[in-house]
Amino acid sequence: ATAEPPAGAAAAGGGGGTPWLSSELLSLFHVLHAPPLTVADHAAMISPLPASGPPDEVAAVRSQLLSLFAMLGKAGAAGGALPPAAAELSLTTRGLLRCADHAGQGLAAAEEVSAAVAREVAGRRGALSPSGAAALSAALRQSGLPPPPPPDDGGGPPP
Repeated sequence: ATAEPPAGAAAAGGGGGTPWLSSELLSLFHVLHAPPLTVADHAAMISPLPASGPPDEVAAVRSQLLSLFAMLGKAGAAGGALPPAAAELSLTTRGLLRCADHAGQGLAAAEEVSAAVAREVAGRRGALSPSGAAALSAALRQSGLPPPPPPDDGGGPPP
């Protein structure tokens, strides 16, 4: 949870008044340090997910997803083999789990898993920039997954 100062305390700035969080209130907060999860931790989370498809195929796609996840994490942190536009790409643990679950449904072809990854990476933006989409396609190819199908503009044939 986050704590924000009351409106009056924000207006007072850093003046000499009493602090808006007293020592009594501060004692109610408990701060923990949690180290970031490793790729092995993510693999351990993905492996017990149910799979209704062929086990070898599901395992292969999930392995490719983990490779992509690691690649995107490195691109965001320190660059790497991906283009600079890949820095805008990120796949959360939650998104990875959704895509891995989608891959385990058995009906999902690799193209559909790539489309699910594209949706997760785009997130609330709804769409990636052209350079971001190209970087995502390159990352998918490097991880062994096909690029996602082009987005449907919903326009249909021109009149």
